[in-house]
Amino acid sequence: MLESLLVYTITAFILYRLALANICLSTNSKFWTQSMICSVIVFAFIAGARYNVGVDFVGYLNTYSELVNGEDMYRDDMEWGFMFLSNLLAGLHFHSFFYFALWATMQIAFIYYAFKDSRYLIPYLAFCIMLGPYFLDWMNGIRQNIVICGFVFASRFIKEQKFKKYLLFIGIAYLFHHSVVLLLPFYLIGRKYIVLEKKITNILILLFCIIVGSTPSWISAFSFISPYFELLGMDRYGGVFNSMIDGTLEFQTFDWGPTKLAVLALEMLIIYTYPKMRRYFLNTNIDLYFTLFYIGICWYYLVQNTTLQMVRPTMYFTIFRLPLTCFLLYYASSIIRSKGLFNMTCILCFSYIFITIYKGYSNPIGSYKTVLYHFFFEY
Repeated sequence: MLESLLVYTITAFILYRLALANICLSTNSKFWTQSMICSVIVFAFIAGARYNVGVDFVGYLNTYSELVNGEDMYRDDMEWGFMFLSNLLAGLHFHSFFYFALWATMQIAFIYYAFKDSRYLIPYLAFCIMLGPYFLDWMNGIRQNIVICGFVFASRFIKEQKFKKYLLFIGIAYLFHHSVVLLLPFYLIGRKYIVLEKKITNILILLFCIIVGSTPSWISAFSFISPYFELLGMDRYGGVFNSMIDGTLEFQTFDWGPTKLAVLALEMLIIYTYPKMRRYFLNTNIDLYFTLFYIGICWYYLVQNTTLQMVRPTMYFTIFRLPLTCFLLYYASSIIRSKGLFNMTCILCFSYIFITIYKGYSNPIGSYKTVLYHFFFEY
């Protein structure tokens, strides 16, 4: 337990200190300074040196080990782009450290570069990633999370109305996770800021989604979308969806534990403060981020009691909780200078890692076991 606390907190502070050196630079100056490159290296090292952190870790490790051993593998559940890079590293007989470090480098580089014009947010990003749910999320579902982080960067093409660049991102990202095609219609939806300054209405709609999502039988009303899964090359998702419709698949049960309640409270706080907060960031993408975030959390709470396959697509949008939390921290600390709002935001965001580590230590079974940090050279 102590090892995990030290690794996560020390890494957060190192990333924070490295990011501070970059915030005073103008947006026209070089972004990838020595401090930013060091920050990426530190993050990649922590991700690469881990052992059994993340539910999918062993599966990815076994796949890479088989490639290194020269086995000619074909995985129909892993996309061509991901397998190409995996085979490239395996052919050079790189240690699995470099395999996991590569994916982490792509994730953090996308996130950092997305905020090259809002560099004052990057120190807060460091803390939120390491002490919030994001680092542990990224260590699971690695392929999809590479694409998710890429979408945070590529979302700028929605605001800038650069459809060709957005389409190019979709095409490249498809080589890493097929579910990215779901983002195509959001080029149009994301340009309409449908949830701006009606905070009470937005909170009530969210509560409605939570209530409806507690009884997922409503999903049968959408049986007409089933053929579109196959059309988009998402047969696995289509199979799961059809099984839910015909009642042959057992639904998962959502657990309202302290971490989930903290996340919900943070989301409510973002919704409540957003109308006033956005006025100070009109030259940023905050409106776009909030639109995608709000769509994502409503979608998430509607499907939270279905299956993991139905929940995972919402991660493309709930990721925008990350920049909005950083906007909120900066707004509270540097604009309105509210210690109460700043401390509340910190507690709701950063308590996640401490509660999760305690759960992993006190009940080391299932997914909780994989939140405890271990270095690979310990085994």
